[in-house]
Amino acid sequence: LDKEKAEKVELQKQVSQLCEIIAKVAKSSTQPISAQKQVSDHLMQEMEDASNQ
Repeated sequence: LDKEKAEKVELQKQVSQLCEIIAKVAKSSTQPISAQKQVSDHLMQEMEDASNQ
């Protein structure tokens, strides 16, 4: 159980790092912010799915 918890924490760290990268890219690109939101929503959904299993 602890191992599973540690994996989730690690996953959350990776996701937040990804979101930061996406935010930087979104700021420097001409793409609308909605694209960033779609990606982060998708990541959050995947995380929820993973934690529900």
